[in-house]
Amino acid sequence: MEEGKKLKISYRNLEEFEFTPVVNGIFGGISPDGLLTLNLYFDRKSMPTSLEIEHIEHHLFGNERPLDFEEGSDVIREVVAKVALTPRAALNIGRWIVKKAEEAQKIIDGGKKKE
Repeated sequence: MEEGKKLKISYRNLEEFEFTPVVNGIFGGISPDGLLTLNLYFDRKSMPTSLEIEHIEHHLFGNERPLDFEEGSDVIREVVAKVALTPRAALNIGRWIVKKAEEAQKIIDGGKKKE
C-alpha cells in the first residue's frame, strides 16, 4: 500500500460473541510454515459435578458437601482460544500489549497513596 494513503476499515459481527474469555496463561510455538501459534488458557479450580445438601428446615438447605469433581483434577486448564500469527503481526501485537500494560500499570500505581 502506498505510504500516506488512507484505508477505511469496518468492524463486523461484534455482537455475535457469546462471551469474552478470561486468560491467565499461554503456550505455543512456531509452526512448520513459520507462524507463531498461541494457545490461550484459563486455569480454574475443579468444580463439583454432584453434591449433597442437608435439608435443615422448611425451604432451608445447607451444609453442602461435594461428592464428585469433574475430571478428578484439582485444577482444570481450559484452552479458550487458539491463534496463529505471522512473526510481523506477533511483534506488532506484542508491542501493543506491552504499551497498554504499561499504561494500565501507571493508572494502578497512580491510584495508590504514597506514604
